[in-house]
Amino acid sequence: MREAFRKNKLPLEAILEERDLCLALFVIYTSREELPLLMLEKKTKQLLSELIKKLEK
Repeated sequence: MREAFRKNKLPLEAILEERDLCLALFVIYTSREELPLLMLEKKTKQLLSELIKKLEK
């Protein structure tokens, strides 16, 4: 989970820096099964994309 976030956080960081904002984000992984990295990355990208959309409003 950390790796997926680390690899995909740059667009969110850019928006936050551009708007001089700070964000505390906690992601809690609750699945009992371990998902493949590619699936985690896809879901992380979706999450960050939705956060960016909310910040742009």
